[in-house]
Amino acid sequence: MQENTHTPGPWKRGRALANTGVTPIRAVNGGVVVAHISHPKWGYEDCPQTPGAAEANASLIASAPDLLAALDGIMKWWMETPAFQEGTDEMPADLFDAARFAIAEAKGEAV
Repeated sequence: MQENTHTPGPWKRGRALANTGVTPIRAVNGGVVVAHISHPKWGYEDCPQTPGAAEANASLIASAPDLLAALDGIMKWWMETPAFQEGTDEMPADLFDAARFAIAEAKGEAV
């Protein structure tokens, strides 16, 4: 299994920069900018979303490290339960596969 190569979380959504209309997503430890979200009200033609959608996208991206850690922890815990070990668990296979796919994709692993 490959080690995470993304900037470690937690990440935090910043305020839209007044002179550019771009919202930075920063790592809390060190303040490294990990992403920028463009706002349509500042004339970015390739940004068809509404300002509200841009802010929601920034919040979702900022929560990505926490979401990955939570899902990865849940899956590791689930796979250690007696029901999973014995093949008697009731988690739908498509849900289990979707979680494994999302984790692998987020970690940059082959899916």
